[in-house]
Amino acid sequence: MTSKDEATILSELYIERGIIQVSKKFDSLHVATASVYEPDYIVSYNFHHINRNKTRVLSTLVNREEGYEAVMIATAEDVLNYDYDLGHNSFRTNASVNQQNSYNFRYSDLFGVSIIHKSL
Repeated sequence: MTSKDEATILSELYIERGIIQVSKKFDSLHVATASVYEPDYIVSYNFHHINRNKTRVLSTLVNREEGYEAVMIATAEDVLNYDYDLGHNSFRTNASVNQQNSYNFRYSDLFGVSIIHKSL
């Protein structure tokens, strides 16, 4: 089974279990794709379907049942403030955090929401 197939199946489970509405299939597929590919974070300002407690909690339960890790869903401010609280306090405009920890922003044209991978 390919990663694309895995993401499609996981997305359908989110919809079947009422985590994300069927009319928001791309949002469901976005969370599922991130679950399969395991980025450090999904950065989203979609507070109606992706970045909300129901999606964070219930997608984690489904992911664990299906053998995947939880996906971290946050705003950019949440991610940067989290690292700031850990003592990484040298921010630059490109969202890099000091010389040891930098963020690479990848934008998904299909979903319109960014995924962050933290490089160490």
